Amino acid sequence: MLIVNPNHLYALYQCTEKHDASDLATVGMAMFLEEHPELSKQEGEAMRQFTGAHGQALAKAYPDEKRFYLAYAMGLVEDMESAIQQEEVEQEEKDKATQEEQADQQDQ
Repeated sequence: MLIVNPNHLYALYQCTEKHDASDLATVGMAMFLEEHPELSKQEGEAMRQFTGAHGQALAKAYPDEKRFYLAYAMGLVEDMESAIQQEEVEQEEKDKATQEEQADQQDQ
């Protein structure tokens, strides 16, 4: 999981506001990435995913920097908790498949 730089996210909101862009996810993001060619495709995609998942909370907090960074941190925690839960589910499925294989081998 690529962690999004919160300063880039805040700058994205500033860029969208500065240009009076009609939409953050498409128009604002395109303008921001044009202004910041140093960002990789992976970073841009991570920003899109993060704003897609947490855009409402970020937009509600913007332009108050402290609230914005708090919303970012809360979104990051949610993403990490979700990733941990997904790993646990995958591990449980893997363990169950292993147990079933072992049971099948014992039956033979």
